[in-house]
Order: sequence, then C-alpha cells, then structure tokens
Amino acid sequence: MHNARLMGLLLRRAQVPATLFAGNSPDEEGQSALSRKWGQWWRERAADGHALAVQPWDLPLLRSDLPGRAPSWRVREQLGVRAGREFTWDAARYCKAIKDASEWLGFYSEATPLPLFHAPGGIASQRLVAAMRQCGYAHVPWPKQMLAGDGTSGEELRRRALEGEGPAPGSILLTHLGSWPGQGDEDVAVISHIISGLKRKGYCFKTLAEHPDYKEWIAARAAAAKPQE
Repeated sequence: MHNARLMGLLLRRAQVPATLFAGNSPDEEGQSALSRKWGQWWRERAADGHALAVQPWDLPLLRSDLPGRAPSWRVREQLGVRAGREFTWDAARYCKAIKDASEWLGFYSEATPLPLFHAPGGIASQRLVAAMRQCGYAHVPWPKQMLAGDGTSGEELRRRALEGEGPAPGSILLTHLGSWPGQGDEDVAVISHIISGLKRKGYCFKTLAEHPDYKEWIAARAAAAKPQE
C-alpha cells in the first residue's frame, strides 16, 4: 500500500476507473491492507466508482496440483502465522481463503466485491481455476505484456504501452499499490504518463466488470445472488 493514497488521487483526477485487488498483505507499518486503518481508503475508492476484487487470504502460492478425484493442491502460505510453510489445501479451503478476503473487503469498503480473484504470483493451474469457478469465483491471470513491477522497468512499461499502435483493445494494465524493486515512488509517475499517453491515442478505461472476458460471468453471479421472489 506504499503508493495507495497517491494512486487513489491519480485515478480520481484522471477520471479513470480501476479494478482493485485486495489481500491481507502488510503495509509499511505491518498493518493489513484489509484492516480498519485502510477502511476509509477502500470506501473512497468504491465511492469513486472503482471495482473491487481479491487475492486469497494469506496468499497461498500454488506449488503443485495433487493427484486424486477431488481437487487439491500443495500451497505455500506467504502471510500469517504459518508463513513460509507448505500445506495441502482442498477446494473448500482455497475457496474459504477467497471468501474471507472478499468479506473483509466488502466490510471496509461498504461495497460488494466482484466474484473475481488473482492467484498469488499469477500462478493458477487449470484444475484450480475450474474448482474456484465451482466455488463462485473466476480467476484473472496476470497480463504478461502490461505488468508493472516484478522486474519490469517503468521505461519498458511505457514503451509497451505507448509505442507503435499501442495495446490491443481489452488489454489489462496491472500495477501494484506498492512500489516495485528499484523504482520507489516512480510507479505513480509512470502510470500517470501511461494514462495520459493512452488517452491521447484515443483509449478509454473500464473496470473488469465491463471486460468481455468477465462481464457475463459477473452478471450471472449477481443474478444468482439476488433473493428469489
């Protein structure tokens, strides 16, 4: 959450809607991004028209699928009291980790998160993706060409976004609310530059609630959640 406040202001001034994925990752003071400290920030983002989604609680990094008829996985929990240790999770356990994060995010934002999740590290097997759809959540993979962070320099991201014809329609631009190694606060300036550059090229921005890969799924889940008359 290192740059969360600056990013919130940037998106508001640029009038760009985003989809914000939240987990219980610690901030610089060791408090969870899904804690009372950040409650007002999440409420403000929801009020600004941003969509919300989650990463599973304690960020279980997928290590492998496990054999057997019922889906299960070997995962390494990256947060919490068991951080760094590997465990076997079945579909119910993984689904609970997503629901826990979604419930906390909904509580603090006072908005309903989308039925979408990021697998930690962007690592998700076909079996995991299928099982979580049965649980009610669709996986959003990390975009390979428009990823800010994880070794991608700001200059490289600017080049990918703005040189030539630009990204294809429907492309997803992903950035962290923290800062990536060696960049410090530069990521906010990078995203600001990309947003203004893409706008000059005629691009518009939408949340994943309107993305063609997820729009029908989100609408179907919303309809299923409505009380039956």
